[in-house]
Amino acid sequence: LRYVLPLRPEDIVTGQYVRGTTADGVVHPGYLEEPGVPADSKTATFAAAVLRVDNNRWRGVPFLMSAGKGLDSRMTEIRIHFKRRNGNLYRDIPRPQNALVIRVQPDEAITMNITNKVPGFGMALNSAALDLRYAKAFSGRIADAYENLLLDVTHGERGLFIREDELAAAWNIFDPALREAAQPEPYVFGSATGPGCARCLAAARGFDDCND
Repeated sequence: LRYVLPLRPEDIVTGQYVRGTTADGVVHPGYLEEPGVPADSKTATFAAAVLRVDNNRWRGVPFLMSAGKGLDSRMTEIRIHFKRRNGNLYRDIPRPQNALVIRVQPDEAITMNITNKVPGFGMALNSAALDLRYAKAFSGRIADAYENLLLDVTHGERGLFIREDELAAAWNIFDPALREAAQPEPYVFGSATGPGCARCLAAARGFDDCND
């Protein structure tokens, strides 16, 4: 975290949800309509940022982080997109990037999305997933993430918790950027990806699939 370069204004997007209708037809009020929220509040309910790490291992690799409330699903994922190599045989054919997806919650899983040539005489590509879902691969009950944390608390185990200096280093990255961030962009409650400018940020920083 100490090697993360300071965030520039063009590397961060914030959003605030407005009134919207969920998939089951329930109308949810906007953030400014919530009880106790000032009518002129600039508090962000969504943020996306591109981080750059200035060390030999990660220099030149963009890290896109996004988190938000009022989205269409509750999910925590880590997605690793692999670079396209120059001189690839299929360079002129549109194709998604290969990606390793680690889903932390819910429905814990590890998925490898690989682009393959479709069998046959044509020249078409398709993305297939090598999928390891814990619920299908392992028998027995799988504890929720918070259950594991609470159990660790009772046992005095700190392996899954961050230290005070790590928390301070993280705030040193985001606090100045959030203080200087522009007025949050509105997005409809129940949105899949947050404000549209967050997708533009992803595309501009080298993430081909804006939905990721």
